[in-house]
This record gives sequence, C-alpha cells and structure tokens, in this order.
Amino acid sequence: MLKKTVVICVLVLLGVLSLGQKTQQDKKDISAYIVKVIRDVNMKSPTTGWQKAIPLSKLKSGYEVQTDKGSLAMILFADQSKLILREKSIVTIKGEVQGKEILSRSVHMDRGNMIFNVKKAETEQFRFSSPISVASIRGTEGGYNTGSNADLFTIASGLAEFTNSISGRSTSVSTGNTGVADSTGDLKVRKANKKELDNIASGSALGGGQTPSTRTVAVSGSINFDPSPSAGNTTTAKLDLSQTDTVISSVNFFYRTKGATSFTQGAMTLENNIASFEIPAAKVESPALEYYFAINIGSRTLMLPTGGAGSPGSVTVSKAVSSATSGVATITATPAFSPSPIRSFINIQSTLDLSSVAPKLNTVTLKYRRSGDAAFKSLALTLSNNVATGTVPGIDVRSPAVEYYFIIKLADSLNTEVPLPSDGPSNPISLTVPPLTRITPDFGPLKSKSPGSVSVNFSSLQANVTAVSLFYRKQDEPTFTELILTPSGQVATGQIPAAKVRYPRLEYYTSLRFDDGSTVIIPQDGPSNPMVTSVQSIQRELRIPGQTGSLQKKVVVLKWNE
Repeated sequence: MLKKTVVICVLVLLGVLSLGQKTQQDKKDISAYIVKVIRDVNMKSPTTGWQKAIPLSKLKSGYEVQTDKGSLAMILFADQSKLILREKSIVTIKGEVQGKEILSRSVHMDRGNMIFNVKKAETEQFRFSSPISVASIRGTEGGYNTGSNADLFTIASGLAEFTNSISGRSTSVSTGNTGVADSTGDLKVRKANKKELDNIASGSALGGGQTPSTRTVAVSGSINFDPSPSAGNTTTAKLDLSQTDTVISSVNFFYRTKGATSFTQGAMTLENNIASFEIPAAKVESPALEYYFAINIGSRTLMLPTGGAGSPGSVTVSKAVSSATSGVATITATPAFSPSPIRSFINIQSTLDLSSVAPKLNTVTLKYRRSGDAAFKSLALTLSNNVATGTVPGIDVRSPAVEYYFIIKLADSLNTEVPLPSDGPSNPISLTVPPLTRITPDFGPLKSKSPGSVSVNFSSLQANVTAVSLFYRKQDEPTFTELILTPSGQVATGQIPAAKVRYPRLEYYTSLRFDDGSTVIIPQDGPSNPMVTSVQSIQRELRIPGQTGSLQKKVVVLKWNE
C-alpha cells in the first residue's frame, strides 16, 4: 500500500511540473499601443531612457508613459480597452498573457489624471494603483486622478472596488459616484460632481475618434474682443480654436454686464474653428462684460472658462471721458486698449480717437503708471488724422491695474494743455490687469530620494526676464529653499537635490526678476499657499520571521512608502 501511494504522488508531481513548464513557456508580456498623441508624450522601457512617443508606438510590461503640459496620449489594448492620459501624467504598464487570455494587467500612476474604458472579462480584473490607492475594475468606464495627498476614483458606468493602500480600507464605487482616498488613510464615497463626469465624457469622446476635452482646447491667448469694448459700441467676441485637434459642432456665447444677474445667449459663427459673435452696441456697458463659451462637441457641451456661469471671464468696457479746461472747448473721447482682454506682461496698444475734436491738436501724451506707483510715466502717442496711438510695454502691464490719463496739447498760441479726463492727475482711469498665472514649472518624473529636473518657459512674456528661481520644500517643512535656475534663451532649467525630493509631495512657487529690478511671484500668494506636485514613493518591505505562538513558521510582512 505504501509503494502505491509513493508512485501515485510521484506521477502527480511530474504531471504538475510538466504542466508548470508548459504554462511558463506560454506566458509572455502583455502589449498595448499608443494610438493617439497630442503634443509632447514620452515613453521608456525598463532598459532604455526616455524617448518621444509617436502613434502606434508599442508598449510592453514595464514600459512607462509620460505626458507633458498640454499633452495627451491614448493607449489601446488588444481587447479594445482604452486609457487616456491627461497632461502631466506618468504611468507604468504591467501584465501577462497566455495565448489570447489576459492573466494579469495593471497600470501604476505616479501622478496625473487618467480616463479609462475597460472591456468586461470573465476572470481577469484590470488593476489601477498609485502611491495612495488601488482600484480593481472589470467592464467599467471612469476616471482616476492621483494628487499630492488624495486620489479621486470616479465611475461613469459599472462597479469597482477601491482600496486605500495606506490603511487597507476598501469600498465599492458604483455608477455616478466618486471614491476619495487620502494620505491619512481615510476612504469615503460621494456623489460625482459635474466636472468629474464631464471630464470622463469628453475623454470617451476622444477615444471614439471625436473631440477632446476642455484640457485639449487651447484658450490661453485665443479669446479676443475686436475692437476693444467701449460703452455703446458694437464689439466682436472671438474664440480661436484653430490649433486644437477637435471637430466642433457649434459654439454659443453667453454674456452680461458686470453686476447683472442673467446672461444673454448668442450663437457664434464658426469658420475654420474660429468662432465669432458681434455683441450689439446696446449690450456693451461699463464697467465690464462677463462671459463664457459653450462648445458643443457631438452630444456633449464643454464650458470655457470651465466654471461657466459660476466663474465667467471678464473684459473691461471703457467709456467716454471729458475735459473741463477753462476757456477751451470741451473734449470728449473714448480710450481703447488692445488686445482685449488685457494679459499680464503683454504689450498693449493705446488708441484715442479725437477725430471729432474741433480745436487743432499739437501732441497727445499718455500718462500711465502701475497701480501703487507714485509717479506717472509719459508715452508720446503718434497722431494721425486726429487719432492718437502708442504702445505700453509689457513690463508695465501687470496686476492689479494700469492707471492712466491723457494730456492733449492744443496747437494754439499758448500750447494749452488739456488733461483728459479733467481730474486725471488726481483720479486716473484704472485698467484692470489679471495676475500672471500662465508661467508654471514643468517637472520631470519626481521619485522620492532621487534628483528631480525642473524647467520654466517664459517665452509668452513681452518683457525681459533676467532671473528665475524656484522656491520649494518637502511636505511639512517650515521654510522654502531657493533654487536659482539657469536661463538659456527663454527657458530656465535646474535640478532639485535628491535630499529634498520626498514622498508624497513637493510644494513650490516661482519667482521672476525683470530687467527693471522688479520681481513677480507666481502664484501671488505662493509663500502662504504654494502649488503642489506629487512625488512617487519608494515602496519598502520588511519580512520578520515569526517567533512564538501562532506566528511560528510564518513571516510578518511590514510594508510602507517613503
């Protein structure tokens, strides 16, 4: 009896080993393709450095994909499951297949925002992870966003399991809900908001070959009002979307006078992805117009600015001003400035139409200053057919406002000077200028305890930048460290020491110095309310053999991130 048992065990063992060898031979790395690339997308394998990704670049297990600012990538698997990586995202793809069967598949996101549409499988689950959380899904559409201290996991369709890796707590997230996991170990589920669901819907549209989301619509510098709005005169609102990879059905324009409660809607004319709408003269009233655009993409609508009616854009509406100089006929004119809306550190063109003025004119001077300065600067305007024009340099166009008035010198025997408006020197006109926000650092992959690269591109500024500094600190540090970046052309670069790059995040703000000696902080409240970026953790593991009692012959495994 003993001999039979031994023979059977040996035969069974040989069979298992044989099966194991065959299974091992059949297993291979999972593969996927980058099928769409917008702007700057990079990829690397476990054995090579970063290189530019192009459409149909092949990915295998262990490959990483990175999207830069304003960029996007779409990844397609063999079962038609799709991942859409938004800007400033880094993911690592892993998995195995056996024949046509997917044995395992996972995507680790160090930082960023990802939209997914995963096809349903009988057994295999798609696994997403970050330094904070893990999500297991099957046949689900949604979005996954990992930030500096919290992850958001939204389900548009389906059901998924969501786990906080720090505390081990798990919960189910169903259609229309968002799971929130944070670095304290907390885990909760709430109803998804409109912005989260719109983000997923627009990403799905891109995956279907339609149009991308608001993140792929370039609005910086593409909104314009021509001519510059002045009270009681028509102006045309224009939205230039010609540089975007989109197919736009239509665009609606919503506007109101600042202080009004309701918006007026108008259908914009759309030609070559440039939308325009003429605002009637009666609707152009001082002090400003508030507005937003509704971009219709198939059955979906995207708002620009993204806050829509709740957070509209604003453009100054100038009004006629008059002089009141004794013994001189009253002069009335409406100042105009372009481009409109005004942007920080961009040259602005000043125009003063005096064609209706009876007295002969000699010169026109624009007196202006930055808000808060004591003295005015003088800009001699060019006078042609009684229309005075000149350019205010970008270095002087900064938040919160440019204050100004005009001095009109008449061509009479006394060279009479007429201030416009009459109380201009003591009560100048204010032209609102928004804060500088469009200059933001671009970080390379930030991994805990490794040096991190950073660059700042300031080419959009029409002012001479002489120095750029990044002020940074590890989370919970009381003070910032200054890193003086090295300029080359219109880009400044530098490297953050490994000792300062620590999980889970890096806090920072930027400082620009100009050739007039002035300094601008971005964001303005950076020292008290800095920007943040995620830092990938190093996963540590300690195995401790059990010593007594029920732990004998077992191993206690301790895991943590640092």
